[in-house]
Amino acid sequence: MFSEGYRPTTTGGHAAVVEFLRIRLGASFTEMVQTMDRMRRQRHRIIYDAPGTVSPSQIREAVATAEQFISQIVRVLARK
Repeated sequence: MFSEGYRPTTTGGHAAVVEFLRIRLGASFTEMVQTMDRMRRQRHRIIYDAPGTVSPSQIREAVATAEQFISQIVRVLARK
């Protein structure tokens, strides 16, 4: 997002980032962006509604997804 001159807003910023990724990265990233959006919504619930509701397996899945996403985005940015 930053590499293309955009910045998320302070209100609703995480949702804006997910929507930007959905539009910018296209179909090849659909599943990963959906997973990240699900984690974003879960994070919101954990922070504001029900703290302590994440299992260790959910944490491992989130970290693995983030690592996979980062490696793919590094390749996308390298092509620029």
